[in-house]
Amino acid sequence: MRDVLSDFQGMLKPSMVLADLAGDSREEVLRTMAEHLVREGRCRWTFVEAILARERLYPSGLPLEGPKIAIPHTDTIHVQRSALLFVRLRNPVEFASMGDPSVTFPVQLVSMFALQNDDLVGNVLHTLITLYQRRQLLEDLLRAEDAREMYYLLRAAVKSCQGEARCT
Repeated sequence: MRDVLSDFQGMLKPSMVLADLAGDSREEVLRTMAEHLVREGRCRWTFVEAILARERLYPSGLPLEGPKIAIPHTDTIHVQRSALLFVRLRNPVEFASMGDPSVTFPVQLVSMFALQNDDLVGNVLHTLITLYQRRQLLEDLLRAEDAREMYYLLRAAVKSCQGEARCT
């Protein structure tokens, strides 16, 4: 089994954390994020439409207690270099629930991942969901002063998982 936490450290870079992203709808937010990954050289242009199409079929809102987060992703064929893009939205937007698309809720944190290797999708998704169940982490990310502070909070959370079976 690959070391998922090492993969995370390689995917999570300061340029992959954005604070106060503006967007009036889920589609606008996802398009802006996907285009950022393309401009950073992480994904092909096909990633933009692919992420929107997948979100329509498989919603990514995570129905946690406390702050809500969405975890969109799509097929590896659209990815050039693996990445994890994390954003805090200026204003919440509605996302449909991962477990029940008829349920929607306002989301202010979005964690979009793009992977080159299909074998990693399950482990990365599991690790993200486990991390984001830490309510204090999500609350700290919402209160963070800027993207730099958010980056260090995320990096510390990933690092704290090293050696913990519940994070991988």
